[in-house]
Amino acid sequence: MNPIDPNANPYAAPRAPHAHLPYAAPQPPGSYTRREGDALVHTLGANLPAVCMKCGRPDGLVPRNHTFQYTPPWTVLFFVLCNLVGIIAMLIMRKQAKMVLPLCQPCNERWRKAMIALWAALGVMFVPFVLGLVLASASETAAGVLLSLAGIGFVALMVVSFALVRPALLRTKKIDATHIWILGVHRQVLDQLPQS
Repeated sequence: MNPIDPNANPYAAPRAPHAHLPYAAPQPPGSYTRREGDALVHTLGANLPAVCMKCGRPDGLVPRNHTFQYTPPWTVLFFVLCNLVGIIAMLIMRKQAKMVLPLCQPCNERWRKAMIALWAALGVMFVPFVLGLVLASASETAAGVLLSLAGIGFVALMVVSFALVRPALLRTKKIDATHIWILGVHRQVLDQLPQS
């Protein structure tokens, strides 16, 4: 909670609750960015503060276009019970938010490398899996080896996801009709935001 300034004018026009964070452009009326636990809550369509979301640096920023996606966790239950119903539920309930993220050059480069590593890990998993399915009719041994390699690829995908990709990217906790909850924002940025 902010201390009350004894020199403040009680009749002055209200200011934005986080006016100390610089913004690249004026905020639309009614929009805000606040902190809710470890998440940054942001009004969709508004500008994020002009600081790197990953390290908190205010200089050398580059805009990064990113589409966040969120699917409610309960839709996985439908997928487990019935694949087709689960896929349909996931597609219907999925929400997206297109945003321009301010990142400094080093954080932007880490983001790019993390995405390359993720796609490479997906390739290491899916190529042997597909080849194993194709060769299953020709040779059970070759198919077994390739499916084992796909399993190793899956482990590699999990390791890459949690060790490299997760720390480098921002993630979505929730998206509703007006706001997005973003995880992975640097603590320095979160500490400057009002808490809800």
